[in-house]
Amino acid sequence: MEVFWLSDEASLDCSVAGAKAAGLASALRLGLPVLPGVVLAVSASLPALAAACVRGASSGPHAEKLAIMEFDLGELDDLAAQVASLGKTLVVRSSSPLESSAAYAGVFTSYLGVGVDDIATAIRGVWASAVPQRVVTCELTKRDTAPAVGMAVLVQPEVYPTLSGTAHVHGDQVTVVVVKGSPAPLLSGWARGETARVTGGVRSAFTVCGESAVALAGAAVLKDVVRLAIEVQNTLGDDHIEWAATEDGGLFLLQAKRSAVRAPVAPGDLEPVSSIPSAAAVVARLTYAFAGPLGETLLLPAVLAGLTSEARSVETVPTGPAVHPNAQAEWNHAQAVAHQLRERLWRGEIHDSTETFAQMRGGDLIDAVSRLERLPAAGSHEVAELLRVFYVIADHLVATKVIADRADFWGLPVDLVATLLNADISGEAGSVVARRNRERALRRWEPVLHTIVRATGTVVSGEAACGGTAAGPAVVVPGLPTAFVPAPRMVLIAPRPIPQLAQLLWGASALVTFGGSEAAHLVEVARSLALPTVLGCDAEQLMPLLRAGGAAEVLVAVDGTRGTVTVDVCRE
Repeated sequence: MEVFWLSDEASLDCSVAGAKAAGLASALRLGLPVLPGVVLAVSASLPALAAACVRGASSGPHAEKLAIMEFDLGELDDLAAQVASLGKTLVVRSSSPLESSAAYAGVFTSYLGVGVDDIATAIRGVWASAVPQRVVTCELTKRDTAPAVGMAVLVQPEVYPTLSGTAHVHGDQVTVVVVKGSPAPLLSGWARGETARVTGGVRSAFTVCGESAVALAGAAVLKDVVRLAIEVQNTLGDDHIEWAATEDGGLFLLQAKRSAVRAPVAPGDLEPVSSIPSAAAVVARLTYAFAGPLGETLLLPAVLAGLTSEARSVETVPTGPAVHPNAQAEWNHAQAVAHQLRERLWRGEIHDSTETFAQMRGGDLIDAVSRLERLPAAGSHEVAELLRVFYVIADHLVATKVIADRADFWGLPVDLVATLLNADISGEAGSVVARRNRERALRRWEPVLHTIVRATGTVVSGEAACGGTAAGPAVVVPGLPTAFVPAPRMVLIAPRPIPQLAQLLWGASALVTFGGSEAAHLVEVARSLALPTVLGCDAEQLMPLLRAGGAAEVLVAVDGTRGTVTVDVCRE
């Protein structure tokens, strides 16, 4: 196995030593306070990961992990001899080439308090943490299978810090988050820490804002951390560090990273929220429920006309039969009913609904909602019949494995449905088209949803962590995301920003937590995805509002710049 010291030239190569080790090796060469370490190269992990993939193909990801934990590492005499000189207790850290991206912050596993005799087990554990991340990698690369990426391992002496935390440089200000003891609870989202905003750069005249942080760490330690963060930025170009301070006054650089460049975020409110009529809450719920080519062409013109109570109950249609023997005939009937309703309700102007929806998305929301209110409304029996027939067809397509679930139905192009009903297609073929169309539609409608919910809902305040605005259904994950089925463009709500939630962020529109700190690794991932994020919301305020929706999806609007979460509580 290829083993070398962190001070060796080989450690500078990210493809060989992984991003974490390569970054620390560069810092060490520049004279920054980095602990010594031994690196087990990426290449050493490849046979174990290959063996795991073979077993996982037939038995799943848990079997993959077991295959790695049972893998024979062979002779480790060289590694054991070198790490023995580091001390009796060690830290065994993941160092993946993928960690050069903030999207992988905290995703992989490291181990504290490892003895020399337990090195082999810790190495296998680090390698095993790479297995479930193939899902995330597929999302990032938009590939069917993840690329083969190995995992280096960095072994360093364990230190016992009295204080630790993070520091982030932005302009002339450095944000320092500090906790007592190890940084692990802070980085994993369990501890909140104390935050200080320090200005003054390398000059002696520092200005420190954050009384609790000063009381915990002392101004001298905070200034030393700021100087280290600025030196790292000036020499390595990294603007974010993790650090630890020991009782004897030592200050160590644990990791240095470069913040991701944020993508453009969704626009803010389209119109002054004080002017939005309360009836617009119906528009928000129904456009989310039925966004997509089919929904916007055939269903929304009927259920939004008049904005009456009939429109408020359209999501309660029960599941119909599985395979329907006359699905094609039902589809023809559904189109006829939809066209008749649209002609009657929109006074024969077939294109008026399309223009009104475009008007809402274009920013003239108030006039468009007023126009909907002035239209005659469909009768409750007409809405019920139209939905019954549509869901017969949707359930038939789900049962025949053309689409994955009912929601996909609204994303289908109208002219494709007849083809899907007649063709012998399996393997959820229609979902590829439907889900792409539905996600595009939801993104187009999202500024409308955000504006309406902010105007008509109830506001809960928190701590702004990543700017931008978003809206979607609230999905609460009370713990680990096991057997979790995400909703499209969901607002992920969790007790704390724990790293295990990272895999869910790619399908989300925003992140909201009750606890945790902006220093948490999960917040780094959210920022790398430009995901509006609010931390520290009061669970006792927020959860009753979410439960008020009953079984129905509750829409929320998140403003990561203002630090607010607004809940649509209108249930008339």
